[in-house]
Amino acid sequence: VTIDGKKLILEAFICMKEKKIDGLPVIDSESRKIIGNISIRDVRHLLLKRELFAKPSTLYLFNFIISLNFVSHIA
Repeated sequence: VTIDGKKLILEAFICMKEKKIDGLPVIDSESRKIIGNISIRDVRHLLLKRELFAKPSTLYLFNFIISLNFVSHIA
């Protein structure tokens, strides 16, 4: 089971709950390559960030993965 990076994080959460899984590989829709993954724990973390969750229609998986990669390169 995978999810397209152009999907909303909430869509990934719903998919994980329906499939009873803890995480999903996120794929690039054009290349079909894995660009990262998202877990239930990630979603919980985002739900606690009011400034991010205030606009659920802007929480796309691709943006989340890119921000994680940026942070990991800084650390």
